[in-house]
Amino acid sequence: YVAKGSAIWAGSLRMTEHSGTIIRVPKDGSAIEVLCSGLRAPNGLAFSPDGLLTCSDNQGNWVPECPINVIRKGAYYGFVGHEQKPAERERPAFWIPMSVDKSPGTQVWVPDDRWGPLKGRMIISSYDCSMSLGLLEKIEDGWQGGVVKFPFHFPSGVMRARFNPADGQFYVAGMRGWSSRAAKDCCFQRVRFTGKTAVLPIDVKTSKDRLEVTFSAPLERASITPETIGAVGFNVVRTGGYGSSEFKLSDPKKTGRDPVAIAATALSENGRKVSLTIPDLRPMNNLILKFRVKGVDGAPVSLDLNYTLHRIPSDK
Repeated sequence: YVAKGSAIWAGSLRMTEHSGTIIRVPKDGSAIEVLCSGLRAPNGLAFSPDGLLTCSDNQGNWVPECPINVIRKGAYYGFVGHEQKPAERERPAFWIPMSVDKSPGTQVWVPDDRWGPLKGRMIISSYDCSMSLGLLEKIEDGWQGGVVKFPFHFPSGVMRARFNPADGQFYVAGMRGWSSRAAKDCCFQRVRFTGKTAVLPIDVKTSKDRLEVTFSAPLERASITPETIGAVGFNVVRTGGYGSSEFKLSDPKKTGRDPVAIAATALSENGRKVSLTIPDLRPMNNLILKFRVKGVDGAPVSLDLNYTLHRIPSDK
């Protein structure tokens, strides 16, 4: 399986029949099958343990933010080349705000518990010298989800990543080339699980007027209040310009983010599931939940969960 970029945004290169596609080549090399089209600058694809084929792309013209796509055969993912007309694109699993990741790379799934409580979860490496935890939620007509950025900054881009079957740890490699904040030309590094408590969101469930966020470790009950968990939301638009500004939920013509009111919070008996009552919960490209809470040991837990809501159960 190969992801091929379009690489024509400067207007100087010719589109080919395989530009912006994912292609499948059999072992004997006898044919090339095009699975999908409309990718702009994909920089990583992978299969999940359940057989989902995912692919990242880079924001730019006709791609308002960086998406993580769950690939469907025959789907079109939004990029418009020369002499093409804009058409409706397949929804990504989720959009990643530019403030979180400007250029995602490979997706890798944690294979076992040697990387702690994140077994089975998606990790996303990035040319933007970072890595994120990716969450997927199955909904009626597809997928939605989001990311939590790890508090790491690598000296160079980390576009390729693997879990080592020998030690169970995460290895990343990458480079600096164009438009980069990297300090070094390249890097090869390991990210290991130390055995210490890691408090991260690992699952999200959406229901009418409610989000349930499950964490990898218990939280302090007294710290879970509407005052310690904030939320903002915005949408993006797809145009021929580079990327997209952020547009208000309340007025799609105005730029900015809107506060999203959390009316009530609750914590499950085991201290790991946070229920958020959000009366105005609605589909949006970006919902950012800002957790400023504490672990059960009293240690601060400060993180942002950036989530895409395509579907609310009450939304028909």
